[in-house]
Amino acid sequence: MDDFLVREYLPGDEGAINEAFNRAFDLARPQVEWEWKYQQEPEGRWIMIAVDRGGVVLAHYAAIPARAQIGPLKVRAGIPTDAFSLASVDAAVAGHAFARTTAAFFARYGSPEGLALLFGLASEHAPELAVAQLTLK
Repeated sequence: MDDFLVREYLPGDEGAINEAFNRAFDLARPQVEWEWKYQQEPEGRWIMIAVDRGGVVLAHYAAIPARAQIGPLKVRAGIPTDAFSLASVDAAVAGHAFARTTAAFFARYGSPEGLALLFGLASEHAPELAVAQLTLK
């Protein structure tokens, strides 16, 4: 059994998510920037996290809203942002937490009724995240 839980964002998670983001990327992003980036939308927020028993966010996968139209087809789309797992925890646990978080994000939000399209610019970490996810299957 895993020592973490994968779940959707809940109000109140903001501080723990931003703290983990800052640890993962060795940054000092202020909380107000997180709040601006992940503003509450009419449909909610599209954020999936893995948390340990102490409430520490181990992994995160989210998208910010966008709309797309191709000809007459209009869909809700998202731009994936801040995908990470904490390297400061055991590498196998971090990789497993990230893989499960990503899978849960797509299972919950990836559909014609949810986020029909995800797009964006890949970061320098995208290849290593993809390899980590594939090797855990």
